[in-house]
Amino acid sequence: MLRLLLVVLLALFSLGAQTFNARLSGTVRDPAGAPVSGVRIQTRQISTNATKSTQTDASGVYALPILPPGEYEVEVSAPGFQKRLQKGVVLEVNQAAVLDFALSLESVATEVQVTEEAPVLQTEAGNVGTTISAQTIDELPLVQRDVMAVVRLAPGVVAKGQVGDARGGRGVFNSNFSVGGGRTSTNEVLLDGAVNTIGDFNGVAFSPPPDSVQEFRVETNSFSAEFGRTGGGAVNIVTKAGGNRYHGTAYYYHQNDFLNANSFTNNRFGTPRPILRRHQYGGTWGGPVTIPGTYKGKNRTFFFTAFEGRREKDPVRSITSVPTELERQGDFSETRFLSPTGPQLIQIFDPATSRVVGNTRSRDPFPGNLIPRGRFNPVAQRMLEEYPDANRAGSSVTGRQNYLFAGDRTYSRDLWTTRVDHIFSEKHRLFGRFSQQHSLDTQPSVRVRFTNSNNTKDSFYNTGIDDTYQISPYLFNVFRYMYVRYRANLVSNTLGFDPTTLGLPNYVRDSANVLIYPNVSVGSGIPDLGGTAFNNQPRDTQGLQNNLVWVRGRHTLKMGGEYRLYRFYPFQVANPTGLYSFNQFYTASDQIGVARPEQGLGLASFLLGFGAFTYEKVEPLSAYQHYFGSYLQDDWKVTSRLTLNLGVRWETETGTGEAHNRLTYFDPEADSATPETPLT
Repeated sequence: MLRLLLVVLLALFSLGAQTFNARLSGTVRDPAGAPVSGVRIQTRQISTNATKSTQTDASGVYALPILPPGEYEVEVSAPGFQKRLQKGVVLEVNQAAVLDFALSLESVATEVQVTEEAPVLQTEAGNVGTTISAQTIDELPLVQRDVMAVVRLAPGVVAKGQVGDARGGRGVFNSNFSVGGGRTSTNEVLLDGAVNTIGDFNGVAFSPPPDSVQEFRVETNSFSAEFGRTGGGAVNIVTKAGGNRYHGTAYYYHQNDFLNANSFTNNRFGTPRPILRRHQYGGTWGGPVTIPGTYKGKNRTFFFTAFEGRREKDPVRSITSVPTELERQGDFSETRFLSPTGPQLIQIFDPATSRVVGNTRSRDPFPGNLIPRGRFNPVAQRMLEEYPDANRAGSSVTGRQNYLFAGDRTYSRDLWTTRVDHIFSEKHRLFGRFSQQHSLDTQPSVRVRFTNSNNTKDSFYNTGIDDTYQISPYLFNVFRYMYVRYRANLVSNTLGFDPTTLGLPNYVRDSANVLIYPNVSVGSGIPDLGGTAFNNQPRDTQGLQNNLVWVRGRHTLKMGGEYRLYRFYPFQVANPTGLYSFNQFYTASDQIGVARPEQGLGLASFLLGFGAFTYEKVEPLSAYQHYFGSYLQDDWKVTSRLTLNLGVRWETETGTGEAHNRLTYFDPEADSATPETPLT
């Protein structure tokens, strides 16, 4: 009764759920087929020499519910029977493995060693999933070196293009896959059994280097109640741990278009091969922790670390347009468009002559299609200087396509992860891991947006601890804490620009959240000006878990719960110093009429300073939400041929709150703020 009370109290105070550990169980029988009680079962992990032992009960059944994935030896011994040593027992992530033994009577002191791979079966769990080993991951041609790409190997998984695309998907969009017909971005993704997602769109916070992954498990159906917060399946990525032997790897991958074949379509249309210059390099190193003359960690303390770097430089070439020399002077006498009947002049009308006669709106054209320099807007004049001079002959009709832009877009990505394991005793094991990634995608444009003028900085962090303790021969506890952070930072190449240097009023600068070059759209086939946008949006997740496992006869009970705190700090502003838009209507004969290609030009409206203005100011927020989950799972081995997996789970997630109560929403049940007025 006291033991039962202890289990219940521990369960009430448990926080946690998902596990990556394996479970080994089975039945031990004598030569007559009768179960043998009191048999000692001891496992030894090959890489670390870590041992764990238990005894069979009156039914001859044993269970070791919390074993890290890896290769083991299993020793079976009992008085009056020959000792048996089974080698080559390989346990996978979240596997419920069954290994039965038949003992022989002891005539003399002997030991039976079985060196062939053990016939480990999973007959006591109904979960459906796919385990992808480190060898498979190493042998797959992962072009982007993003381990989440292997999720496609699991039946029932449909992944979009962003998944496994470390650059295009930015890593965080690795969640964009569905399992078993569920919605995308609703699946649980775990790293070493703990949370590895952010809250607002369930993005993946960290994808470890492929060489640091021991196993990749996808649960697709009928999985245990310990897995939750999912709309389809659960992905469990387990990282490698160090062992008693020092071991390392190093690699370098180079991709170059010179080594690639062109596509059939490109060859057909005479298009050259796309330019590619990609360098990927890294390595791993692991073994026992040793401090010369101070500490030897063999059989006790181990480390494993991995690093991967990536560098790319992509030439960017495009034929685009800049204002012609005449247009810079306000002379549009040569500005034409190609109509169905041939080249036709674009007439520029003076907005200062706008009038309405009867119901007709009209303006006078500029004489000679020439805007006097005295009419130029001084701010537009300064902005016009940002455009470079033409460097190639443009169209003989329109004068456009007169500029060849050439620049380099660069990309860098660095991943680093380190894990340290310590074995206090056969009953107590602890490990901690720290992982991070930094990526930077830079654009060559600055103030003239021949390309995007923003750089994308992404930072990922995942750190946590895992503490496993055997309270008694039949009672085990696993505690985990995990902290996850993803920071998206969109930084303009014009960051810090003072808009008053263009002649804009001081209030534009003084009221801006962030100083960037103002966004200006002139149309006319000419690239926009400006710093595009800015954001700085960290997202944090903290998770507490506790898993309690109680082996009671033919029952293996798992119980626990989990708490997560999701935080999101949204701050994104597109036009902190204004968006200035100019189109043809401001210099057409009818400013609100139907657009006519032979009348008005956005560039002319820009020179005159006639356009529309939009300004944006954003208040940074601190949003949060809470998640709670608890479960009870009973794996009941009714007979040697029948096991029931029974489980129940309860979970809830609060709505989004804000630290300073600055979020609003529509409540249809609330009282009206204004008196009701009868409809007439």
